[in-house]
Amino acid sequence: MSEGNCESKIDEAMDSRASDFRLHMTDPDIYEEGNDEVSSFHEYGLCFGPTRDGESLEYLLSTGGPADMVRFHPCGKVTYHFQDWFDGAERDVTGEDWAQWLVGIFQDCDMLDFSELGEGEW
Repeated sequence: MSEGNCESKIDEAMDSRASDFRLHMTDPDIYEEGNDEVSSFHEYGLCFGPTRDGESLEYLLSTGGPADMVRFHPCGKVTYHFQDWFDGAERDVTGEDWAQWLVGIFQDCDMLDFSELGEGEW
């Protein structure tokens, strides 16, 4: 693998996202309105829905090169993914405060419904 692969970049990208989520968690003004550095939580991600394989739900944060997302699995596991052309890396973030905060946010909105996963094409 080359020096610039996803495995070598994921921790920095994940730490940046974690920092943003912690701002949303702790500052109601940033959560609602954002600031010059980070958008409001409601404008932060791109979309939320099933993964292509239908095995988990995904909060897509960015696309292209690179892309990153948080995935929520039916077993309760939460993973952060960082992907670039033909390469990718992931981390189990289930125990992270920001990941559990996201779980709570999406549960409160009834978005973590795994009952229809794997039942159709997305």
